[in-house]
Amino acid sequence: MRQSGRWKLGSAALALFVTVFPACGGNEISPVGDNAIDQYSFKSLDEMVATSDAVVEGTVVKVETGRTVGPTEAPLTFSQVTLQVDAVLYGNLRTDPVLLEEDGTGYSYSETGSHGVYFITYKGAPEEPFYRLVSSAGRFIVSPSGTLEASNDEPPWVVEIETLDLAALKERVAEATLAIERGEVKPAPPVL
Repeated sequence: MRQSGRWKLGSAALALFVTVFPACGGNEISPVGDNAIDQYSFKSLDEMVATSDAVVEGTVVKVETGRTVGPTEAPLTFSQVTLQVDAVLYGNLRTDPVLLEEDGTGYSYSETGSHGVYFITYKGAPEEPFYRLVSSAGRFIVSPSGTLEASNDEPPWVVEIETLDLAALKERVAEATLAIERGEVKPAPPVL
């Protein structure tokens, strides 16, 4: 189906609105339908670790409808996810349990009982004590068969991570942490 120039402009304007306005939850770029945009373009797992405020292993204990932001003609509703942290694999947490704010437009929301590894950043506003995924690829859920399922498997390095089990992913995060401490890996710059 062909999109009109007007629709493309409308999608781009909504993405820009979500990106620019701090009242919408900080400086993140949220996924918006088929035109999902990430604030960062990671070349590796190590780079995603270095850019995260924290990498945690945890279980989703509650999912509920969160706040709605934006204009009434194109609102963006977040999903508020309570994540019980089992282990901090990298960085530090400001809150525990973690309140993760996710935009479900174009991406699946977390499900209660999901267990995995989350790469998160703090949104920074005291009145909004939320974290968000550092990237649309910033969540690896352990499937019933023990394999990992990424929230976005577009980057080739993510597909490789999906072949690992939870223990191997945790080992890779530990290796990345050491590389960061040695100064061999730096946070990724924002793409915009």
